[in-house]
Formats: sequence, C-alpha cells, structure tokens
Amino acid sequence: VSSSASAAFLQMSLPRPGASPYSGLTAEASPVGDDGVSLDRVKVLAGRLFDPADPHAVMISQQVADREHLRPGGTLDLIGYPQRDGNPDVKHEVRLAFRVSAVVAFNDQIVAASYPRLLLSPAFARTQQAMSFNPAGGGIYVLLRPHADAAAFTRQATALAARYEVGNAQVVH
Repeated sequence: VSSSASAAFLQMSLPRPGASPYSGLTAEASPVGDDGVSLDRVKVLAGRLFDPADPHAVMISQQVADREHLRPGGTLDLIGYPQRDGNPDVKHEVRLAFRVSAVVAFNDQIVAASYPRLLLSPAFARTQQAMSFNPAGGGIYVLLRPHADAAAFTRQATALAARYEVGNAQVVH
C-alpha cells in the first residue's frame, strides 16, 4: 500500500418533496481528515478547503452547487437519516445546515460530472450524530504501490475482513 484515506458514507439527502435516504446524493466524511485532502484530493473550483475543525463546514460538487443555487459562504440544508437495525429511520430524520467552504471537483469527476456529491468536515465526521447516519461503518481508499498485485491485495483484504468480522468487504479496482 502506497497511501490510504478513510471515509464514511452517510445516508443524507437534500430537503425537497419526496426526499429519501436513497436520493442518489453521495455524502462522505472522514474522521481522520484525509479523504479529499491527501488521497483523492479535490480540485477547488471556488472558495477554499474547509477548516477540518469546523463541524459545520462542507465542500460540495458543482452538481450540488447548481441544484441548490449555492456558492462558497452559502448554507447547505441536508436531511440525515439515523440507522435503526441496519435501515434508515425516516421517521426520525434530522435537519442539518452546513456552511459551504468550497465548490469542488472530486477526482472521479474531473473528466465528466457524475453525481451530486459532498464532503463533510472531519470535525462533523467524528460526532455521534454523523456516525448515526452511517449504515456500513465506513471504508478506506487505498492506493497500491506501482506493480503491486491487485488480486493478491483483494484476497488479503477480504480474508482480513472475514477474520475480524467487519462485514462485507467490497474491493473496487
């Protein structure tokens, strides 16, 4: 492994009629603060990287900025869905507001915009509330060293996930 970054994927949506935890919005947060900053670095289109210590800061994709008519300094309203028994509890949705620090392009959006996406600050990611919106417990992005055997890495990662009973291990190349 050359480098890695941790990430939690949170069930959140934009507040609109028919809002759902399955809205297609990708909301990420890294408790360590490396996602979007060290590995999978975002490209700032407007504004500046968020203050990692600010629990109300968010960086948003151009798709979110366009859809919500936002720019840096604006307020992004979101709905968070706490998890109950592995499913989103829509009856107890939580309304949240974040300050947009930047409009960014994520590394998988440089060539073509793909889907609405946002990255919440590490300070928010470390809160109990943020973790309550996380159905899977988190993930990790890994960059292998040049010429590393990706198939061998996949086998080893899957074996470790089974050994430590962390749930489903999904490796995407």
